[in-house]
Amino acid sequence: MPKTDAGSCLGCLGNLVILTFFGSMFFGGGVVMRVGGLGFSLGRDPIDYQNIINYHWADLENNKKVTEEAVKKLHTQLNQGQCQDIFDQASEILKKNQSKSQVTSFCQNLTLNLGTQKSSQLTDWWGQPTDKDSEKYILTRYITTFSKASVRETFVWLVKDSKPELVNYEISPITMPVQQFVPSKI
Repeated sequence: MPKTDAGSCLGCLGNLVILTFFGSMFFGGGVVMRVGGLGFSLGRDPIDYQNIINYHWADLENNKKVTEEAVKKLHTQLNQGQCQDIFDQASEILKKNQSKSQVTSFCQNLTLNLGTQKSSQLTDWWGQPTDKDSEKYILTRYITTFSKASVRETFVWLVKDSKPELVNYEISPITMPVQQFVPSKI
């Protein structure tokens, strides 16, 4: 039986870190890495990488919290049938890709087929660090239980000045047969 242990995985990670370090040093940069609560910076640049890591991480965490509140608000709006408000508060990106009637139809079909939202659990999220003047996109994924079924929800938010705007919303079934599941994305 082949031997498998954590040491072999750590060896691969070590090789990757070494190659990344030497490659970045060869091209004149440095390495900035965050593992858990620890930040590492190596290189020749006089930039304070630790402050950059801390700034971007705090900014991403703040934007994640803002989008979590936006998901709660969207669920409340769905439960109350406020489909037009969802469209009005969405980003221009969503409005360019979907008409108001498409979004309101999606919202109404979702409520008809899934019922009211009962609970949601954030499963994962992703954000891209950007400079302080850039637009920030945050992707969040949830497992959400409605009164008639449970679904996976994926939200993409554009955060401007700590105000989230919905860019994309997709749902996929967990417990409902696919042929009964009508809405999938706006």
